[in-house]
Amino acid sequence: MSQSIPPELIADILCRLPTRTLARSRCVSKQWREIIDDFHFTKRHLQHSIHTNSNRRLFIQIDHFAGLKRLKCCRPGAPFRFSDDPNFGGETSNTHLFMGSCHGLLCFHLTNTLADFILVNPSTSQRHYVNNYLQNFSLWAGAQLAGRGFGYDPITHDYKAVRIGSFNDQSEPRAEIYSLGARSRKVVNMPYLPFGPHRMGVSAGGGLHWIGGRCDDLFGPRVIVSLDLGSDEFYELPQPEFGDQPFILTIGALGSWLCVCAAYEDDERLDVWAMEEPGKKGKGRCWNRLYSIRDAAVGRRWALALGFWEGRILFMLDRSGFAWYDPSKERVDVVEVDGPPEDVYFDAVYCLESLVKPFVWKVEGKKQAKQRNEKKITWRKKEVFLMVTYAGKNNR
Repeated sequence: MSQSIPPELIADILCRLPTRTLARSRCVSKQWREIIDDFHFTKRHLQHSIHTNSNRRLFIQIDHFAGLKRLKCCRPGAPFRFSDDPNFGGETSNTHLFMGSCHGLLCFHLTNTLADFILVNPSTSQRHYVNNYLQNFSLWAGAQLAGRGFGYDPITHDYKAVRIGSFNDQSEPRAEIYSLGARSRKVVNMPYLPFGPHRMGVSAGGGLHWIGGRCDDLFGPRVIVSLDLGSDEFYELPQPEFGDQPFILTIGALGSWLCVCAAYEDDERLDVWAMEEPGKKGKGRCWNRLYSIRDAAVGRRWALALGFWEGRILFMLDRSGFAWYDPSKERVDVVEVDGPPEDVYFDAVYCLESLVKPFVWKVEGKKQAKQRNEKKITWRKKEVFLMVTYAGKNNR
């Protein structure tokens, strides 16, 4: 039956399915398996999940070096119950530093093994170890980990991991940038220092973003620090018009948008601002205030926007709890959390469920690009042949 349906129509239907359903659908036929395993289908499924804010999973990490706990059910009105994720059962320990999440991949830095990084896709249970080109932090005398991040450069189609080290001698912080595709390492001076309890960079618009301060004015106003993953350059992103009242600033993401939240201490208000595709050093982009929430549950508190879910926004509060905001009803609901120990702080990450393989992100050479183009041409010829055959049957 499926042989008489054009492959592009099958792909259009399959790309709307959850990742687990697609994993089972690979067993339907050889044609379906080829479609689902194709790189272009993986990219198409990923873009569909990003644009529709679907196929997402919430993880928390009790401290920087612990394994991740997975949320069993993420539904407004229901308590959050976390359990150990089977992908990390017994393996993650105090030697695994969580770097971040991007396109459904989780990145860990391993501190005492031969491997430098491990990339894990929790949806498919695939993992990949990256070895032997990382400089140990101990070689930096007096260095302390001040920030970290994991993101994607859409120009070179390369994933990059970043570690930021600060020094007690008042010298400029340094950032180590690792290209996981090109297998290269680069060290650059950083005129900014990330601040705040959440120092994991937010991946958006081909860059990583933190809240920080200028090194020449650390006690001055906070700024939005950004790293262009294409040029490996740091720059300062323009900020919204926050006003003169004191506020607590956080940075997160709402889908593909970069998002900042300003919690005003005086009038229990939380303003949510978003910037679409903050690339090219923010040029030509502007901030839009999406919501102004007046509620004691989120106002006057450290509130980080994690993402959309069924028309609602999920916030992490003070790194110890969560709250839903329903824009249609202008209502805030604090979530009951069951799983992590009481009186502890944790980080949370919203991870896409995707088919992205943790070992296919190598930067292409000329030979690989030629082979991929030849495969694409062959596949298009097959599509045309099946479409003509299908049209001929319908005309009989």
